[in-house]
Amino acid sequence: MRKGLQNLANNDNKNYKIIAVDDEEGIIDSLSIFLNRSGYNFTGVTDPQEAIEKVKSEHFDLMILDFIMTPFHGDQVVEEI
Repeated sequence: MRKGLQNLANNDNKNYKIIAVDDEEGIIDSLSIFLNRSGYNFTGVTDPQEAIEKVKSEHFDLMILDFIMTPFHGDQVVEEI
């Protein structure tokens, strides 16, 4: 792990649940690697409808949301939530 990330990876971060929604799997994979190494409780979703259902049934502290997605855009995801 890079030296700068060592200070970030601690048990306190596990208390934060982060969801990322992006229709590009590579983006989700990259965020997953970084945020998991930093100690966060991370969920990555490539399907906007699945993300809506997850957010309605689970608590997340932060959502990282792509705007241009298919079958609908990020603003529509926010509106639905």
